[in-house]
Amino acid sequence: MRILAVFFFLLLACSVSIGAESQEGDHYCTREVQIVLKRTLSHPGSWLSFTRKQLERCGDAVSIALLKIMDQDELAKVESVKAMLFIIRQAFEYPPAISREVDKKPNVTLFLLNHLHQDVSDAQVRSEIQQTIEFVKKKSSE
Repeated sequence: MRILAVFFFLLLACSVSIGAESQEGDHYCTREVQIVLKRTLSHPGSWLSFTRKQLERCGDAVSIALLKIMDQDELAKVESVKAMLFIIRQAFEYPPAISREVDKKPNVTLFLLNHLHQDVSDAQVRSEIQQTIEFVKKKSSE
């Protein structure tokens, strides 16, 4: 329960610290993440190429968007977690494309992935989460 409280505190802190910027545009990539999440959940394995370039510019912001979009029940579903992992990998696939310097550091992403790793009971999904953590760390250090 304590980790969940820290999780929501971090989300609130991010929202407050960047609140002024949100008036100028969607720095969390919420629209793009909603499109990809909906598409990934309804048609696993399909991909919209125009969205890929948009996600590549988001970096850490995708995790904030995921937290804004998904509720606690959705975060517990295997299908949702797999879709989230796909989105996160796309967001960190090509680090030089990430638009904002602050989003090149995967602070919220690693926090989210570690939270999911603790909460998911499926061994295969836990392995995929661990692989995604390693992928994000590697890409963000390039």
